[in-house]
Amino acid sequence: MTEGLSLVIDHAFNEMKLHRLEANIQPENEKSIRLVQRLGFVKEGYSRAYLRIGDEWKDHERWAVLCDDWLARRGRRYEEDVLFNSLEKYLISEHKKEEKFYEEEVG
Repeated sequence: MTEGLSLVIDHAFNEMKLHRLEANIQPENEKSIRLVQRLGFVKEGYSRAYLRIGDEWKDHERWAVLCDDWLARRGRRYEEDVLFNSLEKYLISEHKKEEKFYEEEVG
């Protein structure tokens, strides 16, 4: 579960360019709380009667992680990721141009 959610968070920050993610978890859901703690989420608050589930309103803890904090935990900064992604896209584009040139000229 940790690895899967980690991939989703990477996608949210690196590909979708989101700034923050939140998780609202019922206080008795200890496994989910441990999961977000392992992934670097910080408890930001407690919302009484946050969501109606079935016939009753349930309290939730609010956990969040910021993009910069997420990337810092992995030894990267947001700007470095943006630069790397741009460079990678450029190199792929140039490679495709080369392939097309050789197909037209040689092939």
